[in-house]
Amino acid sequence: MNKKCILLFIAVLFSTGVFAQSPISVGFKFGMNSSKFSTKVADYNEQTINNYLAGAFVRLSLSKLYIQPELYFNTKGGKLKQNAVDVVKSIDLKTLDVPILVGYKLINLPTFNVRVNAGPVVSFVTDKKISDQGINLDEFKDKIWGWQYGAGVDFLFLSLDFRVEKTGELFKGLDFKDNSNKSYLFTLGLKIL
Repeated sequence: MNKKCILLFIAVLFSTGVFAQSPISVGFKFGMNSSKFSTKVADYNEQTINNYLAGAFVRLSLSKLYIQPELYFNTKGGKLKQNAVDVVKSIDLKTLDVPILVGYKLINLPTFNVRVNAGPVVSFVTDKKISDQGINLDEFKDKIWGWQYGAGVDFLFLSLDFRVEKTGELFKGLDFKDNSNKSYLFTLGLKIL
């Protein structure tokens, strides 16, 4: 390796160590989610769809405890297949999600840590589509509450997370009783501070 590469590597390690000592981290995140719409109507089967998300996070560390509010654009929903007539109903929501997570660092080293977290999330619906014209889009809620929980790993300036999100009712309609959305979120974050 030439000297410039070695010096650059040492500079990155040093700057990451300095940032790791700061109680505040700021960064961007992007990833994918796998979600499904659930209902207790007996003649429908749930089908999973894959979507994407992108946004930002702030982490305030208090020793091993931390608080992490986030803001990201997300897409979620799912498909319901009606058994009797083989009809697929597709539900697609675009949301602005704001989770506020409380976490604990199981391993807390200057350049590496392993975390667990949980907290509430509110989703502001920015766009909604459904393939079934019999359902009025006005029945969808504009604000949906839910919970997230999961785990993550930080290495240098990278942050990898896996979470599960479970929402309350997306809308109140006659067709789908006790409806909700469950998502699995996989994200990669880049700390810039």
